[in-house]
Amino acid sequence: MSKLSPELTVSADNTIKNHIIASMGLSLIPIPLVDISALTTTQLSMLQKLCLYYGVPFEESDLKPLLTSLISGATPVLGIVGISSLVKAIPGIGTLAGSASLSIMAGTITYAVGQTFMLHFAAGGTLQDLDIQQAKAFFKQELKNGKQFVQNLKDEIKAAKEAAAEQDSSLSDKPSNTA
Repeated sequence: MSKLSPELTVSADNTIKNHIIASMGLSLIPIPLVDISALTTTQLSMLQKLCLYYGVPFEESDLKPLLTSLISGATPVLGIVGISSLVKAIPGIGTLAGSASLSIMAGTITYAVGQTFMLHFAAGGTLQDLDIQQAKAFFKQELKNGKQFVQNLKDEIKAAKEAAAEQDSSLSDKPSNTA
């Protein structure tokens, strides 16, 4: 049984995108390991919302082991995330470098997690019938796609900020009509 209505797909995509942005922002928390905790919480929130969208019954206690198992299939990624978080303990440059690299990885991982579960749920899957080995393989592929998605998202956010700044500038250049 497939659950691929366009409205549902748009809602799920928007949820994933919003959680990617949240993950990227939360990864900037300058305290090592607190950022990883916040990232995990954000991803769990995303999974809960995807379950609700697709009508997949869930227990909160089921989500964290599945998330951990899925992400553990990408051990090098976990290493980078851990190192990026710990580098923040170095004052100054460590905080900047750790935050920058973790922000990109956080968005990429959140994208891959979201896409993996969205595809499974859209195909009629549940948490109980998730083939973790197949999901890990798909997750690894989506990590590659996620890097490009996150870069495009960063460019989109930057362009929106520049457009807003330009609009603010043009509004402040107009003479006022006060008499």
